[in-house]
Amino acid sequence: MKFSFRLEPVLKIRMENEEDAILAQAEAQRDYHNQLGILQNIKGCVDQVMKNEHKHISVSCLMAGSLYLDHLKDSEFREEKILENKQLALKKKRDEMIEARKDRMILQKLKENLHEKHLDKLSKQEEKVLDDQCTVLANRKRI
Repeated sequence: MKFSFRLEPVLKIRMENEEDAILAQAEAQRDYHNQLGILQNIKGCVDQVMKNEHKHISVSCLMAGSLYLDHLKDSEFREEKILENKQLALKKKRDEMIEARKDRMILQKLKENLHEKHLDKLSKQEEKVLDDQCTVLANRKRI
């Protein structure tokens, strides 16, 4: 007798959901790291502007540098907010992936347990058949 798991289609769907969740989490992680790189580049530009010594520079150059620094700081603030949103999205995707994995593992464990019970049942049936055959043989020898 062959083992068949009636919830196999549901298990397949849950496996697909888990794969989709893993891919979504990987994409969110990639987005987060890209955003982190953008922010680090901006911070590097800010540091570079701040380190430059301003000896013998005209007033117009100082004003342009000041405007550029303000622009960089505004960009840094915006990118930090975007990074926070990406981090929240990453956490959400990670939680969804974990939940999808739990759902799949529950059905997988149920399938394994039912398969073990099926094997035990088959083993007991075989044992019973062998016992019956032994009993018949023993009765024949007595006769």
